[in-house]
Amino acid sequence: MRVWFLSSAFYPALAGAENQALELGAALVRRGVEVHVLTRCWPGTGPEDVVRGVAVHRRGPAYAMPDDTMRFSRWGSLRAALAWSLALARRRGAFDLLHANQVFSAATVGWLAARLSGIPLVVKVPGALAAEMLAGRQGRRLVRRASAIVVPNPETARTLSAWFPGARVVHIPNGVPDADARPAEAVDPGRVLFVGRLVAGKRVDSLLAAWPEVTSRHPGAQLDIVGYGEERASLEALARSLGIGTSVEFHGKLYPPAVRALLAKASAFVQPSNSEGVSNSLLEAAAAGVPAVVSDISGNRAVIHRPDTGYVVPAGDSAALARAIHAALADPLEARERAARARERVRSLFGMERVADQYLDLYGKLLRERAGRPRIVRKVPARKEARQVPRRLLVVSSKPHWRSEGEVFTVGGFPRQVAAIASLFDETRLCVPVAGTGPRGGTSMTRLGMSVRPLPVSASQAGWGAKALLLWNLLLALPVVNAELGRATLLHARLPSYEGLLALILVRGRRVPTLAWLGGNWMEGIRITRESAFRRWVAAHLPSVLAFALKGHVAFVMGAQFPEGIPGVGAFRRDVATSVWASEIADPRFRSWPASPGKLALVYVGRLSREKGPDVLIEALADRELALAAARVSLALSLTVIGVGPMEEELRSRARGLPVTWRGRLPRDELGEALARMDLFVLPSRADASPKVVVEAMLAGLPVVASSAGGVPRLLGGGERGLLVEPGDPSALARGIARLVEDGSLRGRLAQAAHLWAREQTLDAQRDRIREALRERYGPGLLGEGISGGGSSAKPAT
Repeated sequence: MRVWFLSSAFYPALAGAENQALELGAALVRRGVEVHVLTRCWPGTGPEDVVRGVAVHRRGPAYAMPDDTMRFSRWGSLRAALAWSLALARRRGAFDLLHANQVFSAATVGWLAARLSGIPLVVKVPGALAAEMLAGRQGRRLVRRASAIVVPNPETARTLSAWFPGARVVHIPNGVPDADARPAEAVDPGRVLFVGRLVAGKRVDSLLAAWPEVTSRHPGAQLDIVGYGEERASLEALARSLGIGTSVEFHGKLYPPAVRALLAKASAFVQPSNSEGVSNSLLEAAAAGVPAVVSDISGNRAVIHRPDTGYVVPAGDSAALARAIHAALADPLEARERAARARERVRSLFGMERVADQYLDLYGKLLRERAGRPRIVRKVPARKEARQVPRRLLVVSSKPHWRSEGEVFTVGGFPRQVAAIASLFDETRLCVPVAGTGPRGGTSMTRLGMSVRPLPVSASQAGWGAKALLLWNLLLALPVVNAELGRATLLHARLPSYEGLLALILVRGRRVPTLAWLGGNWMEGIRITRESAFRRWVAAHLPSVLAFALKGHVAFVMGAQFPEGIPGVGAFRRDVATSVWASEIADPRFRSWPASPGKLALVYVGRLSREKGPDVLIEALADRELALAAARVSLALSLTVIGVGPMEEELRSRARGLPVTWRGRLPRDELGEALARMDLFVLPSRADASPKVVVEAMLAGLPVVASSAGGVPRLLGGGERGLLVEPGDPSALARGIARLVEDGSLRGRLAQAAHLWAREQTLDAQRDRIREALRERYGPGLLGEGISGGGSSAKPAT
């Protein structure tokens, strides 16, 4: 089943309808549905994206300003409708059902596309105000043309059914992902939370008017207001005029992990709106077990349906609202019991998995009904069925990167790229040195559909004698690589490496399409690790060698040491992030910071070698300025070092007397558990590419302090997702750590931005980048797309 959502805004927009579309789309994807979202552009996003398995297509003018303020314009809506219509027209036949997330603009475009394609259209009416808009002539016409009208509010559904007796009006509630109940000890007494858009209909002014009465009875009470909108400036001015500015904090836009962290601390959640469909923020609060104080409107009563599940007050009555908040704060035991009953109701009726099943049932009914009707669609001659030609990938590398326990491709960017691209081919041959093979490695490769072909090349050793032996073994490897090239559709080589360069030189005469992976920290590593004349000569001439070897082919690079392009390379791409397995993506364990009371746990994960800079971190740990910063917030510093390497003994000696714990190398599951117990991730590298462990730390919700070496600034968005310091400078590193220790708002902002960005760096996303680059350079025939005959037709473009 192929379903396209039409939504005026979508992620990273954070309003309720947009969050619902994202969660529903992700739940449908888990059920095997192919979900696409057609939406308007958003500042800082590209035209194509994949979010949690949902394909996003952005067309038309931006729906928001750079500050995320919604921009409503009839001219903009018309331009968006035209862009959407063209996009859907180009994809006729690519969807089975359309789902409009809003009335009018989205629903009108959806009706036109559904009418031309002969497919069902589902229109969601998110709230009571949207339902009232359907009473007009245009709304009545839209209701008659839609296959089904979905309404989350049961009272609104009954109203629409009475207005339009012949229409199919279906009540399907908004859904909320299942959440664990927060521990009682995490609650901050007197903390009250509001989450929503700062617009007139949300009646945040009524909440502010009630707050002086609350603080008079609870002097330590704190009100957190999360959201953005055109009313923010006037609401902040109102808070100052009421004299409550010190007890009210406007957080602005926060992403879901940070909102969940505030929910975990809140003693009460307030929803004072004049009108709601079914509030997503109220559902999330109830699912987390937070006592709710809500206005008496139909959308809120759908969740807080009895007095023993929450506190209900008349909409706009500030005095009643103040009394209800006081009651929730004054008797926390009673409030928790009401919240527990509301939580059970939300889990049983509003769970996202249950809601997704209801939508899936509705989609199935509409498609079965449509199957019995004539389709109003232009007949197109059927295409001749393409015959898939087997495609063979040849990988040449000395770095297979499997672990001793048999897990393959768990370390490093190149192996993960191999795992991504291997799925595009029918057969993959991996050529590695004899020193890198073994029964466990072979078994692991077989699990990924790869066969191992050892090369007679020994591992590199120090000394000219070893290099002469390596050269001799490379000569012996010539016939092996040459034979494999004769059967390869694509060569994938790791550079700089002896084996990769050998394969690229051999491929020049065969014109086999080639994809190269360039390790970004290699040239800088030469300079740091050994200032020999030979290495300086190699570094100086390497660009020329690569320009010869890669002429006309595709190159991906990790890190910043390589130039922006190499002359003659057909497609030069910066693969800015190491990818992660989908199973590694999980919500971080956001909790009170630090993880352990009275302690601040720093963590370093990586090789203990000079280019990684662990010595810089040890020296920074002893810095007086950092110790004073920790003392000001009453925290005791500690450092956990995870990794092994040639500098280990030296580092242990230099760290004597410092609070350092050495963990060595950890398996994947233990590493995840270790990161979950830490407070701050530190990467002091002098040279690096795009280390995967930084992405893992981001996924764990840890704020990151890192040196601006290699590709690390790209991972951290130039400082938008982490704090960057000068490489090799212990004082700068100590100041950076101290800044995050003392600035909680900066720490939280960086952690949430990093986590959300890291979630999207999946193996699927990397595979899409590789596919795009190969298709751009060699055409669709390389990947067997549109090939109707035998033989490989993919050749480098001239």
